[in-house]
Amino acid sequence: MKQLYTCLLFLCSVLSGAPVFAAAPTVPSSAYTYNAAEGNRIAFSFKAGNGTRRIIVAKEGSAVTGIPVNGTTYSSNAAFGTAGTAFTAAGEFVVMDGGSSNLTITNLTPGTTYHFAIFEYNGTGATIEYLNIAAAGNYFTVATPTIQASAINISAITGNAARIDFTKGDGAKRLVVLRKDNPVTGTPTDFTYYVENPAFGNGSLIGAGNYVVYANTGTGVSISNLEPNTIYHISIFEYNGATLPLYLKPAATASFTSAAGPNIAPTNLTFSSIDGDRHIITYKEGNGTKRLVIARKGAAVTAIPQNGVAYTANTIFGSGTEIKPGEFVINNAYNTSFTVTNLEPNTIYYYAVFEFDGTGTNTYYLTSSYLQGSGSTAITPTTSPSAVTASNIKGSTVDLSCVAGNGTYRLFVMKEGAPVDISPVDLKFYTVSAAFGTPASLILNGNYALSTWSNNTLSVTGLKAGVTYHVAVFEYNGMYHPVYQGVAARGSFTTVSEPTTTGSGMNLYSVETISAALMWTPGNGTKRILVAKKGSAVTSRPQDGTFYTANKVFGSGTALGTDEFVMLDGTGSYADLTNLEPNTTYHVAVFEYNVTGAGLPDYLTSSFLTYNFTTLKRPTLSSSALNVTGITNTQATVNLTIGNGYYRLGVVREQTTAEVTPDDLKVYPTGPVGGTSITGPGNYVSFKGTGNSGLITGLQPGTTYTATVYEFNGSASPLYLIPGSSVTFTTTGTPPLLTPTQAGTAPSVVSTEGNTATLNFTAGNGNRRIIVMKEGAAATFTPADGSSYTFNSEFGKGVSVKTGEFIVFNGSGNSAPVTGLKPNTVYYASVFEYNTDGTGYKYLTTSFLSTTMSTVAAPVSGATDLKTAVTDNSITLTITRGSGLNRLIAVREGSAISASPVDLSLYPANATMGGGSQLEAGSFVVYTGSNNTVTITGLASGKQYHVSVFEYNGNLAPVYNKTNVLNGFATTSGSLPVTWQYVNAMVKPNGILLNWATAQELNTARFEIERSDDGVHYYKRATIAAAGESNTPRYYNWLDQQPQSGSYQYRIKQVDIDDKFSYSKIIHIRYNPSTATPNAVVYPNPARSEVSINWPGNEQQAMLTITDASGIRAVSRQVNNGETISLSAMHAGIWYLQILTKTQQYTLPLIKY
Repeated sequence: MKQLYTCLLFLCSVLSGAPVFAAAPTVPSSAYTYNAAEGNRIAFSFKAGNGTRRIIVAKEGSAVTGIPVNGTTYSSNAAFGTAGTAFTAAGEFVVMDGGSSNLTITNLTPGTTYHFAIFEYNGTGATIEYLNIAAAGNYFTVATPTIQASAINISAITGNAARIDFTKGDGAKRLVVLRKDNPVTGTPTDFTYYVENPAFGNGSLIGAGNYVVYANTGTGVSISNLEPNTIYHISIFEYNGATLPLYLKPAATASFTSAAGPNIAPTNLTFSSIDGDRHIITYKEGNGTKRLVIARKGAAVTAIPQNGVAYTANTIFGSGTEIKPGEFVINNAYNTSFTVTNLEPNTIYYYAVFEFDGTGTNTYYLTSSYLQGSGSTAITPTTSPSAVTASNIKGSTVDLSCVAGNGTYRLFVMKEGAPVDISPVDLKFYTVSAAFGTPASLILNGNYALSTWSNNTLSVTGLKAGVTYHVAVFEYNGMYHPVYQGVAARGSFTTVSEPTTTGSGMNLYSVETISAALMWTPGNGTKRILVAKKGSAVTSRPQDGTFYTANKVFGSGTALGTDEFVMLDGTGSYADLTNLEPNTTYHVAVFEYNVTGAGLPDYLTSSFLTYNFTTLKRPTLSSSALNVTGITNTQATVNLTIGNGYYRLGVVREQTTAEVTPDDLKVYPTGPVGGTSITGPGNYVSFKGTGNSGLITGLQPGTTYTATVYEFNGSASPLYLIPGSSVTFTTTGTPPLLTPTQAGTAPSVVSTEGNTATLNFTAGNGNRRIIVMKEGAAATFTPADGSSYTFNSEFGKGVSVKTGEFIVFNGSGNSAPVTGLKPNTVYYASVFEYNTDGTGYKYLTTSFLSTTMSTVAAPVSGATDLKTAVTDNSITLTITRGSGLNRLIAVREGSAISASPVDLSLYPANATMGGGSQLEAGSFVVYTGSNNTVTITGLASGKQYHVSVFEYNGNLAPVYNKTNVLNGFATTSGSLPVTWQYVNAMVKPNGILLNWATAQELNTARFEIERSDDGVHYYKRATIAAAGESNTPRYYNWLDQQPQSGSYQYRIKQVDIDDKFSYSKIIHIRYNPSTATPNAVVYPNPARSEVSINWPGNEQQAMLTITDASGIRAVSRQVNNGETISLSAMHAGIWYLQILTKTQQYTLPLIKY
């Protein structure tokens, strides 16, 4: 029904000659959301309606009353009141035209309410259709406050801070500005946002020295970063607005003087990280900006800092200012914790901490009370450690312990083969490692640092078998800059040589057909080797002093004896053995060993660990008695009597599919039928395990399958028994849909328009098909089985199945009309066949029909060679066709046509002037079609009519050539009110002079001179009275005084006494006062047989072109200055001469009689 209504509406519009409008939106915008109010702008968002675009109209002070006019495009600007944006009612301006759902309107008046109306619309240009149900709203701009803050009170004044409180005015917020020494001179600028910071000197700066310390809604602020004993001036400005505020001026003012220094001393002096030459001091600050710390060795600080004096501090004791002998400044900063260095061990240092404010000569110290205290550096221990013991001695490791002395920490030092012969150096921290011999832990001469810190036990590694090691333990205090007690506790021990205990408890961790894994409990050797042999026990023995190459791949390691291979060498007790043979017995032997002081192995061969195992073999007995139970549409269970394999593998295929047996040593995952786990094409691995049944899933209804069960041994390297045992069964239900096998063919594109096209093709063997389209490139989307896809034949309006890819057809037919396309654009289409029973879907994706379809483009060339034949009330137009299939001809009385047809729009034509649709006011469409001639009737006699011919392609949604337009004009016969002799213009130093002459005048009232600077819009410049009635030549002129430099077009409107009018030809001229030159001359004029041509300047040759009023060219050749030209080839009437020299162009009228 909707399509029928649309068709009827279109036919009515064609018959009536009215433009075709787009469908109006049906849902208006709603739900205004406004941002915080500002002084000169309003920002808001809203929920858009269902129009493709919308206009927003704003009005100051009252509701919007204007209504938009269909077919009208309104200029817009977010700056309210911009010239050219007025709406249909007074005081209303269009502030937005677009698809957005938010807007910021500027150029508003503070303290004013503004009203808004949002009109949804569809279409463009002449087809615009508005929804006249507006979304109305209103909001306000803020005004400047009227009551300033007052009752300013300053409290809690210290040398570096103060509290400012005040009574607020009637502003939403207030700005507090502070300046040192002098009154505030800066005034905030309206619509400017300033950043606050209560730390003076860090906020926004308003002029020299004026800092913003507060900008918010409260009634007070605590400020900091002040200088002591200094006057500060305050200015407070009330304001409204968030980020573009309006400030009330002048400000409320006050001032105060900061205190002369702090009045609360620091407290709680503590010491930490105490080392031999340094420690960290920490304290809690008072209320000064900074603190001065003085240090003294051995006695209390007696120095007192002096006001107005700045002291140099250095945490290296003895490097800062020495206020008194031996008393040094070590800190004068904000911090409350720091490290003091360059101290002496075993020494007490005394400290005094003074609060102060200010800098340089304006420094004020609190000396009436201050913090004092003392702390020592690290003290050398007085008791040495004792009783060094070595335990759990092995070939490469040992456990050490001692009895601690009275130090906090101890240093273990070890040396191979001789006593430790170094003493640690005070204040030096040694790099340690429990792995003896680590290069970084070497102190000197073979003495290695093993451990520091507070422990008294240690496990040492990296030792050599059969070697004596000596140990010394030193007590110390101080973490990283220690002081050591010089008397060490000492001891020694010797590592064992050959191991004494073999491994035990070997077991088979796992066994496969070609591999195995062994585990056991190691003996007491540092390392061990494992030797393996196939078929009999290992008989060879490793030799002391010899290392062997091991490899877990049997046969690749060192051959200790015939077919006896070393497969492991290391500290572990686990071995992977690979490259074995199925159903074969292997024997292994494990030999413990230590590495001696000479770096060679010493094997325990008198006893060793032995073991043997057999790899798995291929099963010999197949599964039997296979039967299938629990059969449904999609699954079934295979039951069986197991063979002699440890595992079994179930493979399922459709009965018509060839069997593919599993490959030895290949592991297959399981999955549903139709999945990815296969032994070969169509053979799906469905179940695997040790049981006597297996569940099969993923089956299709009504289908016959064969299930084959293969016995196998080995989970990681299986050996399968071939052949397997099989059973055949059929699932319940209706057989599944089949995938089509034949894609569509023979594509063709018909009914091509600027925005539509129809794709026809020969269907494949699916019962339905979908078409996927994409602009500019091939679609990559592939439909999925089991999925149904919705479509929309309007490209781009349906669901996007991939970026830029849309389904435009889904049905059983073989013809697909597609709309919503762009002119002159290539689209790619993919046609996928599918079968469906209404619930299931099977798509053919391995092959599909692909093609392209292109919408029509504008013709390449326009029409040419306009010829006219006139009567009193008709004009017959004849043209040479351009490259378009069709053409549109428009006619306008009295002036050139400036409008162009809109692509994809139809314009009903009527050869009777005024009966067709209009491109613009007065420009009537008189013909659309494929012919090259038309007779226009219903014209007035003696009138000039302008013609424009637009070539186009397409029928229902055409695309026009608006660049190569054939333009011309013709005048109907009959008595002319005015017979023009000539109209010309020339540049003068003081302007542009227009000259014209008439051969006769009939009932002529006046001449109106019109000028245009763009060739489209003309404006009246002057009115000159006409002779009225005359049969003799009349001459006129008018000076357009001092126009701006540029190009202009002039025409003269001849108005009769009954207000009928007609136009002269259009004169084109470029004005530049500096290059004003005389015009060319043609004489005589009017003339019968010949004329003489002259032009100013020194150029002797020019190109001459003479054309009549309809554009027919009579002369086109090179002429000399002053040459006489024959008029014999020209008919009687008005002609136009164009003279083109190398530097100038002249245009003159000529009347031949």
